[in-house]
Amino acid sequence: MTTCEEATFPWTTSSATTNRLDAIARENGATMLGAGMEDVFWVRIVGLIAGAVNRIDKIEGSVSYNVDEYGMALAKAHGVGLTPDEFEKTLAHPEEIVPSYVWNSNEALAQELGLTVPQIIQENVPYVAEKDTYSDTMGGIVEAGKVLGMNTRVTTKTYQGIDIVTSQIGKVYGPDDGDLCDWKISGEPDTTFHVDKPATVEHTCATIVQRIPTVLAAPSGYHTVDELGPLRYQTEPMMVEDLAF
Repeated sequence: MTTCEEATFPWTTSSATTNRLDAIARENGATMLGAGMEDVFWVRIVGLIAGAVNRIDKIEGSVSYNVDEYGMALAKAHGVGLTPDEFEKTLAHPEEIVPSYVWNSNEALAQELGLTVPQIIQENVPYVAEKDTYSDTMGGIVEAGKVLGMNTRVTTKTYQGIDIVTSQIGKVYGPDDGDLCDWKISGEPDTTFHVDKPATVEHTCATIVQRIPTVLAAPSGYHTVDELGPLRYQTEPMMVEDLAF
C-alpha cells in the first residue's frame, strides 16, 4: 500500500507504469493499492450516500490542506505571495497540466458509481487573502489582496451526464481555518454533508492500517479501493487465516 495520491486511480494518468506494476504483482502473487484519506472521505462515503439519492445531476466536493505544513517548494507552486495578476500570468494556465490529487480520486469515485469518463478539465484558481495572514513558510505576512494559495478545480465529465466537480484547496491557514471535507449531491433530493475540520494525517494513517485485511485477502494485481471490500474498524487483532475477500 502507498499513500501516494495518484495511486488512488493511476490507470489513466500513468497507464504504462500501472500496467507494468499490475503484471509484476500478478506474476508474484502480490497486491498493490493506493489508499489514505481519499479512500473513505473522497470516494467510498460519497458513493455510499449517493445510493440514497434517486437522481443525481452533479456531485461537488471541497477538500483542503495547509500549505504551511509542506515547505517553500509547495508554497511557491501554489502562488503564495503573488498578486492575482502575477498568478494569472504564471500559474493559471500552465503549458503542461500536472494532475492534482482529486483528478485521480474523481476517477475512483466515477468507477465506484459505475460512471464512464470521456473528459477531465482542471483549472487553477487563486485563493486571495481577505485579510493579512501570517505564513510560517514565507516567514512573514501575506497581505490582504495577495494570493494565499490555489484552488485546483477538477471537473470530471461522464457519459451518463453526471459531472463530478472537486475543489482541492491548498492555502496558508489562518488561526480559525482547518481542513475541509464538504460534499453536495445535486438531484432528487439534494443532499449535503461535511466533516468538521477532519484530521487528515490521522485519518490517512488509520485508513492504511485498517485496509490491511482487505489488501491481504484481495486477488493479486494492481487494485483501486472501489474494488475491495468496505473499510472496517478492526476490533480484534488481525488474523490472516480468518480473512475472507
